[in-house]
Amino acid sequence: AKYFGCQLCSYVSPFRWCLKRHLLTHTGERPHACHICNQRFALKENLKKHYVVHFKN
Repeated sequence: AKYFGCQLCSYVSPFRWCLKRHLLTHTGERPHACHICNQRFALKENLKKHYVVHFKN
């Protein structure tokens, strides 16, 4: 099996997409923005969870 390792820490994953997501922890990049309040998130799933703030009943 091939593993993908982070060159900045000891993180290792068998999936390239997991490594790409992990690298955001080092870069501080937050590419996913809320279209209502412009708060930014590194992970799309965190943006989806954030929308509850705006749409809770």
